Amino acid sequence: MQGDYGDNGPHGFGTKTWKDGRRYEGQWANGCQHGKGRFSEVNGNVYEGEFFAGKAEGEGVLKTAKGDVYAGQWQQGREWGEGVCQWADHRKYTGDWQGGKKHGQGCMMWPDGTGTRCFSGSHCVHSV
Repeated sequence: MQGDYGDNGPHGFGTKTWKDGRRYEGQWANGCQHGKGRFSEVNGNVYEGEFFAGKAEGEGVLKTAKGDVYAGQWQQGREWGEGVCQWADHRKYTGDWQGGKKHGQGCMMWPDGTGTRCFSGSHCVHSV
């Protein structure tokens, strides 16, 4: 760990690289990622945004090694709240998320011309 320290571990700005290759660069509080930062996983996934008590929380962007991108709200390390996901195959979902899954109201668009479907819960309320 390189950076600032307090009585309870990293506190302030710092960078930590784990033995398995994961890396975090950003703000720390009492030994946890807390504030704005960037977390890179060994598999190539990168999350950049806000952290709270060591987990993604608030606004952030996840770019996966497969080319998927989620931009929006996070809670407890999962997509939660309003967000947009664009998959590598160009499908796009804009709407509500809960626990890392599409949940509530939102619209899904397909790139192959089959249209757009909007949902409220599990019910399709509009199809183009």
